[in-house]
Amino acid sequence: TLDTLEETVEEAIANNCNLIVSFHPIIFGGLKKINGNNYVERVVLKAIKNDIAIYATHTALDNSNNGVSAKMCEVLGLENTKVLIPKKGIINKLTTYVPHKNADELRNSLFKAGAGTIGNYKNCSFNYEGRGSFEATEKANPTIGEKGS
Repeated sequence: TLDTLEETVEEAIANNCNLIVSFHPIIFGGLKKINGNNYVERVVLKAIKNDIAIYATHTALDNSNNGVSAKMCEVLGLENTKVLIPKKGIINKLTTYVPHKNADELRNSLFKAGAGTIGNYKNCSFNYEGRGSFEATEKANPTIGEKGS
């Protein structure tokens, strides 16, 4: 369902369901009490009383061909899926720091995961060699250097 409404919980009860999967979360700002004074509290209260879990899938990665929703579709065996309302013109920049010897492996892994697509171009990246410095704490696991040095 898109939203978990009171009718949604009633339908789940009528069909002996113990899980409602919705897109939008029912709780946005937290609940300080559940006394049934508004529809959110009534939905949550009715779901609890009837041992019904509510799982909301809405995430920041919904609008991606390789996002959480796409993975759920894959697991469910759905075919011919697509983003319903794709956002246009959004470019996110990912900056990574990696030893030179690991750069190709990381870059290819990112491309395989869907990064590096700009318009009609794929596997896009900008690479810059530099010299970094760090001091690893005792809890660190440095690839180069030693702890505490």
